[in-house]
Amino acid sequence: MGLATARAFAESGASVVLADWNEKTVHSAAEELAAKGHKTLAIRCDVADDARVEAMVQQTVATFGQLDAAYNNAGIQMSL
Repeated sequence: MGLATARAFAESGASVVLADWNEKTVHSAAEELAAKGHKTLAIRCDVADDARVEAMVQQTVATFGQLDAAYNNAGIQMSL
């Protein structure tokens, strides 16, 4: 669902940042979009770690100048 949304944003002209804990997967997805001429950035990020999320936002702003919107499609499984 996240990649489909990233594709839709990219196809509408947005620069997109893809973030996932799986570095190979996120780079592959970003390369797929970049091969179609879209501006992308792949970041390995564990969204359960606030510091990594903050670093991801900082890297996004450093790369693209600003962050206009965010689509958060991550889930964290917790045992009760």
